Amino acid sequence: MGDMMMNGNTLPPPPCANMTLTPNSIEMVELMSSSQWTLALLIVCSILAGACLLIYVETIMFILLRLPYGTRRGFLIFLLGCFPVFSLTSILSIYFPRATLMAEFAASAYLAVCVYTFILLIVNYFGGYENMLKILHEERFSLAQAPCCCCRCLPEVALTKKTFHRARIMVMQMTVVRPVALFISAILWTDGLVAMCFETYQTIEVVLNLIATISTLCAIYGLGLFYEMSIRPLRKFYVRPKFFGMKILLLLTNIQAAIFAILNRFGVIGCLSPLPCDSEFTGNVILNAIVAIEMPFLLLIARIIALKFVQRFHKLEQELSVSMATLETNAAPMAEEMCSRDQVRSSNDVRITSIPYSPPSSPELPADITDEIKEETKEELKKEAESIIMEEIMKEVNETMENGGVHTSTLEKRGNRDSIC
Repeated sequence: MGDMMMNGNTLPPPPCANMTLTPNSIEMVELMSSSQWTLALLIVCSILAGACLLIYVETIMFILLRLPYGTRRGFLIFLLGCFPVFSLTSILSIYFPRATLMAEFAASAYLAVCVYTFILLIVNYFGGYENMLKILHEERFSLAQAPCCCCRCLPEVALTKKTFHRARIMVMQMTVVRPVALFISAILWTDGLVAMCFETYQTIEVVLNLIATISTLCAIYGLGLFYEMSIRPLRKFYVRPKFFGMKILLLLTNIQAAIFAILNRFGVIGCLSPLPCDSEFTGNVILNAIVAIEMPFLLLIARIIALKFVQRFHKLEQELSVSMATLETNAAPMAEEMCSRDQVRSSNDVRITSIPYSPPSSPELPADITDEIKEETKEELKKEAESIIMEEIMKEVNETMENGGVHTSTLEKRGNRDSIC
């Protein structure tokens, strides 16, 4: 008899008999267009992905026009790029289901670089690593951070080089663990184990997703430590919403994938017509659709936070430029006024020194000694007048610096008042 017959009875189909090969892009579009709800889902995800990209481009233009700080501006633009990257990779995974692992690997690699860039941005706000240690050398922070926030027994520690590097390692390990896990999954996918319904592959995939989830939780814990370090000294940089947004992004991109991997492993997600009757394929489509819908709204929130930061610094820059223009405009009149004071004091010195010297009548001094005394008296009066003038000038300069700050060029102009006169 045939292979499917044994003892006159038909064998039950294998567990993956209903699983078809992963469709290509043309077959996927035809499948999604064959039903109203799948067609509507595809259109909505495509529109939101395009809107996410447009919002990102508009945000970049605003930042380039308003924020003049090169390094900090580059960090901010790169971090905001997480949202359109995940949105585009998700919509591409829906259109090209056979490239799902490749798209996930690219998005995870970009996220890994973004996490490292975020740490660099925080250090940049402090003015460098050494300045950060100097500012926070007396600060103490609690180790009871999410997801270990319930462990109140954890002590408070001071920031040292050792604690800083440990917190950084906890964040940076995620930049290696998740891309490696996806790389292993891609190798197993390329080997054809999925097409053969190899159950061990599904178990390995669940284990890899659990490892990536634990790695993500460790990274979130490290970000919580950095948050406690920098929340007070960096309040003006809107650090709180930035940390919150990074944590949300890590949770949505990693925890959701782990949850769907577990659901796919145990077949919780059933068949959804017209999609192929495969729990893993259906779960991936739903996961990518959810991520494509979430990212534009998260980008809008991040855009609002970023624009507040940019507008704040743009306003401070305008106020500084106005104050500098006012100081430079008033530099010449102030120099002229100082010159006139010098001339008045010089005329007073001349009047003082021009008073005829009357030596005592007896005994009379020789003429050469009398002239020498006159010259010495004149020099002493001039030195005293010059010291008084310099004290007044330095006092005015210090008052001006305390009131609004003085540019170096302005000080040079004031110092060269003799040449102006």
